[in-house]
Amino acid sequence: MAKKIGCKCNFKNNLQKSKSINRLLEKHGNNLPPDVILDATSHKNLDKWETICDCNNRNKVISGARYHQTDWYLWSIKNLATNKKYRKKGLGGDVVSRIMVKAEKNKIPVIVADVDRSNVGSQRIFEKIGFKRVNKFCWKKGEEPANILHYVNYPPIGNKCI
Repeated sequence: MAKKIGCKCNFKNNLQKSKSINRLLEKHGNNLPPDVILDATSHKNLDKWETICDCNNRNKVISGARYHQTDWYLWSIKNLATNKKYRKKGLGGDVVSRIMVKAEKNKIPVIVADVDRSNVGSQRIFEKIGFKRVNKFCWKKGEEPANILHYVNYPPIGNKCI
């Protein structure tokens, strides 16, 4: 029988959840700036995290991502991170897939993700799941593109919008 890699998290409170996600992002978050980590793990954002924990320590997040609604039809996935020790085991894809299921239940037809151009692992995760790379991100016309790629999961599903 194959050993189970990731399990449902079991946090005692929001502070424990916040600290665990914070540790994941600090160590494995692709060099996220401290202010981004602080915002991502603030209490106002904790309910928008999808997480997977170590089966031997149900309050240690080993993979997770945050999502938030930017418009009535659109969710954005942010801060996808997986502990280096657990990479290439499908956990990042599992987290994104769980967010996609939640979006469908909430009648959200479009999900986007901004991925750093150097983060090849995240690019592969989104592409494998079916997201399409649509462009390089530019802040202003005529400037060099930012170091971010846009990925979009478009409707329709089965030729009908959800």
